[in-house]
Amino acid sequence: MKKKFFPSVNSRLERWLAVTAILGFLVAVIAVDYLTEEQPLHSIVLPLFYTLPLLLALLISRLMAIVVAGVGALSAALIPVLKGRFLPYAAADNAMLLISLVSVLALYLIVGAFVRTAALRKEAEERALRLQQIFFGTVSALSNLLDARDPHTARHSHNVAGYALAIAREMDLPRAQREAIYIAGLLHDIGKIGVAEALLKKPGRLLPGEWEEVKRHPVLSYRILRDIPELQEVAIITLYHHEWWDGRGYPYGLKGEQIPLGARILCVADSFDAMISERVYKPALAPEAAIAELKRCAGSQFDPAVVEAFLRCLEKGAPMQRPEAFRFEMAFGLS
Repeated sequence: MKKKFFPSVNSRLERWLAVTAILGFLVAVIAVDYLTEEQPLHSIVLPLFYTLPLLLALLISRLMAIVVAGVGALSAALIPVLKGRFLPYAAADNAMLLISLVSVLALYLIVGAFVRTAALRKEAEERALRLQQIFFGTVSALSNLLDARDPHTARHSHNVAGYALAIAREMDLPRAQREAIYIAGLLHDIGKIGVAEALLKKPGRLLPGEWEEVKRHPVLSYRILRDIPELQEVAIITLYHHEWWDGRGYPYGLKGEQIPLGARILCVADSFDAMISERVYKPALAPEAAIAELKRCAGSQFDPAVVEAFLRCLEKGAPMQRPEAFRFEMAFGLS
């Protein structure tokens, strides 16, 4: 593919404008430098005509800005030499011209550094956005893989993540915390990879030993996620999301505010979606019945403040079943 001379210029008109900027720059510098001999107009107008073409070039192309700046620096060096050779110049005029040209050159350096810094910052932001998109896409794909193990839990992780994010936003939590809670919702059951599938799909009541095996999955989730630096907080949330407000949860029996807030939020979101979803071992509850259960268990299983925040979300129109609007793309709208 042939490389463009003006990589950031998209049309023939813009290319002509860029070329015109350079030609106009040269004409303006020479004309103004010869015609404005009287002070202080000379020292005011000359830098102005140096600056305007540069600003025009900046609007068109970064490459054009560099070219125009280079031509300007060359002109600043050549014009005094030409004048000294062809026209008699007083010492004061030469000093004023030199000061003017040095000032313009300093302006070019400052503007050039600013433009380069801004370009680097933009490139870094674009690179970070691409990495974020890859990261969230990978997390979402892994969540889909977990849900695909059982048709009865399809979309469960996405639903839980959506509810948890809605609660976190309702509670006005910081962006980073909301992001961690959302990702924890997607990955909260990743530890079930280490639990026998027969236990997860058993239609009847689990035996005590089998229940102890299933209760290991939060610890397994934590062990899977803890070594990823970006997922340290996510790992903590997944570890404690089955702890109860009154201390009767698992795996460690934490109580009240000993449980991280993100885990308390995830507990409500996970429980609500589990209640309104049909499972192999139970039928689905109507959303109204699930809401009544949340209210009944507020203060025992659930943090009352989190339940209240979730109920406000539902009153504002958050979907009560299969919230398809809550996709991983929402992670880019956490502000």
